[in-house]
Amino acid sequence: MATRKRPAPAKVKPHPCQDVRFLIPARHLPFIPALGVTAERATITLYAAIRHIRSGWVWFVAEVDPATGAAFGWVHGHEDEWGDFDLKELAEMQKKGEVFTDLAFSPMIVDYDFNIQDNGGLEQ
Repeated sequence: MATRKRPAPAKVKPHPCQDVRFLIPARHLPFIPALGVTAERATITLYAAIRHIRSGWVWFVAEVDPATGAAFGWVHGHEDEWGDFDLKELAEMQKKGEVFTDLAFSPMIVDYDFNIQDNGGLEQ
């Protein structure tokens, strides 16, 4: 009896929301520094804003590792704070319709006390 060769499984493309880069406007992604790059700077650039629909929380992306989904930035929630967050977790929330990328947001430079320093000339 001849053995039949099993066909290779079809490659399934992941849903775009499973790719953390989907949360960040493509025009800004090449300019976002890797994690830790801005640690010694007096000011930091925020490149993307991801908003929660019901709570009003906003995650502003300043640094990112697209491979792991790890990000650092300004989190505006119950308190304003700098911190790490997981873009993969936010992508899962986006699939459920709980968060969205604010496409009207333009990059801005802020200091660590959350004061806007400049937002001119950053449009890419």
